[in-house]
Amino acid sequence: MRVFVVLLWLLCSQAMLAQNDILAKEYFEKGQFEKAVIAYEDLLAQNPNNSIYFANLVTSYQELSQFDKAEKRIIERQKRTNQPNLYIDLGYNFQLQKKPLKAEENYNKALEMRDTLKLRVEIAEVMRDDFKDDSSYYWHCEEMIEKYPSEPEGY
Repeated sequence: MRVFVVLLWLLCSQAMLAQNDILAKEYFEKGQFEKAVIAYEDLLAQNPNNSIYFANLVTSYQELSQFDKAEKRIIERQKRTNQPNLYIDLGYNFQLQKKPLKAEENYNKALEMRDTLKLRVEIAEVMRDDFKDDSSYYWHCEEMIEKYPSEPEGY
């Protein structure tokens, strides 16, 4: 009986999450950004790694000229994930505020990270070829190459 209750609770919570997802998307697409912010903040609290929720929340903040909130969210995520595209998001946030120097600074950080990741992948490719006999090291290099392709998308 207890298992049934747990399964029922899980199904209901997933159904509610899906419903909230649809509602948030609807608000966003209709330009109802105040409502979209509330919905996406809730969804992101439940799924902090969801990039679509994050992007739509940041865009909603920007549409409402809440640039400080957008900046705070972007910086928090950047500290947690260290992704180059977040510097692009931050640069764009500054661009919207007519702060071209800060925007350019963040765009340059994204380019520097891209170049660093590209170099790491190139090193991993060479090391993978040199260590084919060491299976654990070989697979570590393979994982890195797969995780960071030579030309990251969007660059």
